[in-house]
Amino acid sequence: MNIPELKESVPYRINIDILEKKYPGFEKAITEALEQEQTLAELSHFTLEKSKGGDPTALLAGKFIHSRFDPRKEAERLIRKEIAPRITAVLFEGFGLGYQVEAFLDLFDSASAFILEPSPRRFLTALAARPMEKMLSCEDLTLMVGASPEALVPVLNALQSEKSTTIRLRPLYEADPGGFAPYDEVIRAYYSRKEVNNATIDRFATTWIRNLIRNLDHLAEAGDVGVLKDRFRGMPALILAAGPTLDPVLDQYEEISKRTLVIAVDTACRALTLRGIRPDILVVVDPQYWNSRHLDRADLTETVLVSESSTHPVIFRHKAEHLLFCGSVFPLGIVLEHAVGRNSRITAGGSVATTAFSLASFMGADAIYLAGLDLGYPGGQTHFNGSFFEQRGHSFSSRFSPFEHFTHRIIHEAGRRDIPSYDGEMIPSDSRLSVYRSWFTEQISGPGIPPVFNLDGRSAAIEGIGRQVLADLLNRPEIESRKRELLRSLPRLDADTVEARRRTLYKAEARLAAELERLAELSEGAQKISEEAERNFSSGKPTGHHSEILSKIDEQLLSVSSREVASFLIQPYLRSFSIDAADEDGETNSFRKSTELYRTISGAARSHLAFFTHRTQVY
Repeated sequence: MNIPELKESVPYRINIDILEKKYPGFEKAITEALEQEQTLAELSHFTLEKSKGGDPTALLAGKFIHSRFDPRKEAERLIRKEIAPRITAVLFEGFGLGYQVEAFLDLFDSASAFILEPSPRRFLTALAARPMEKMLSCEDLTLMVGASPEALVPVLNALQSEKSTTIRLRPLYEADPGGFAPYDEVIRAYYSRKEVNNATIDRFATTWIRNLIRNLDHLAEAGDVGVLKDRFRGMPALILAAGPTLDPVLDQYEEISKRTLVIAVDTACRALTLRGIRPDILVVVDPQYWNSRHLDRADLTETVLVSESSTHPVIFRHKAEHLLFCGSVFPLGIVLEHAVGRNSRITAGGSVATTAFSLASFMGADAIYLAGLDLGYPGGQTHFNGSFFEQRGHSFSSRFSPFEHFTHRIIHEAGRRDIPSYDGEMIPSDSRLSVYRSWFTEQISGPGIPPVFNLDGRSAAIEGIGRQVLADLLNRPEIESRKRELLRSLPRLDADTVEARRRTLYKAEARLAAELERLAELSEGAQKISEEAERNFSSGKPTGHHSEILSKIDEQLLSVSSREVASFLIQPYLRSFSIDAADEDGETNSFRKSTELYRTISGAARSHLAFFTHRTQVY
């Protein structure tokens, strides 16, 4: 059946009228998408047949996509088997004739369904196959038909706030793997970033808290990075990262700096220090002590230091021309910042280079140039010559463990993979760096991002980032005098304001400590009651009274303003709960899990309190 014939069918008209009311202009949009569809012809056409039960079923490339006997019952069995009762959202990869989506929405009240269908032609065929009024009119249904892979990201973000899962229409997926591959790549990259973020939280949560408490005085002194918003509109920005291709750019730094706003990341600072270079802006957001060593002997007297309240306190021994803080992304930092006015947030992608990139866009740069942002290991090197990483590797090397072993481990321990550079050569990279490449590709496709160029052909090629040579940058007009004036005129906090902010922060600190103490006491009391309930249930005694008391304590826990802080520290524990796992021991298991949760909350609160109690000046 061709497209004009499809559109004349009764089911098509019923279905398309519903979609037009829900999404005005839908029919025109999907018809235009047909013209750009790249699905192979034999994979874009369903063959429709009547099943043994009377409902239509479909074949693709000679294989049944749904049951030839009863597709409706088959879909219901699939949903009952594959989706746990507590699921509230499902991403369906492949629509077919929609039976599985229909069964899900019928069985799960108020749940959300997100449909990913790469082929507009297949979807139109489905609309002509059978009426689907109830499903298509559902407010909890979201359609992505022939959408760009990047359009998945907002959906994946929405799924994070739900108890969600993914269901593939396997016969369709296996028949057209190439059609789903770009979407799967986006999904893999997204969840890889989530894994990196979760691992970072698990590893550094305690360090962030300790640093933040020690940095209260600096939080009082620091200005808001918001003063940089669009301040350098119309100027190009150059981001200096610590990759092997940094050195050629520094050889011409004097001329380059006259033509760009120079933003360096902390890991590149040693290269600048060795050459006596002072960048316009230095971005430092790492909480670890060893990261502060990149700034050894650095002169920041002409530099704006952009940092964050959980950065290692040693960083602030370097007296910069200006100190500006980004808004914290951690609950404790957010609570304390609110006391003196929330700082502006800068999008972070898990590395200092991604923060620097977001900052350049935030400041209004009309073009962003990248140097040393290789996201691979050109020539088998991991960093620029003389980097702190390189020096540290040499310091740990020996006759039995030479420096080459150090670099080999870095390249191979995270799953080496070869990727193309801008020059067309294959260079080594790894799974960690692929996460950041995906982040840049995703960000660059967003609104308001200026043209972005890498200055060295040996760097990993990133979709959306162009390639220019240094001569292109050096042909730009000089902006030195205008840039210097904008940097010199940045607003400063006077001494009285800083002192008032400091007093306010100390009071907020005391209030937060009192709230954490209350949180600890409530959860410790709840833990004892939950333990008693578990024992009672095991011995056949009533537990209703315990459940009532625990419900009241839970209400009190939810009213404590510091609950978000404790929630942050217990994230690893919360992730250990599987939403698909049924309660193995019924109520006993429920009480046991409650006991573990209360114990973890009290431990988190007590660990916070230890930092408040033992806060000392680091200077």
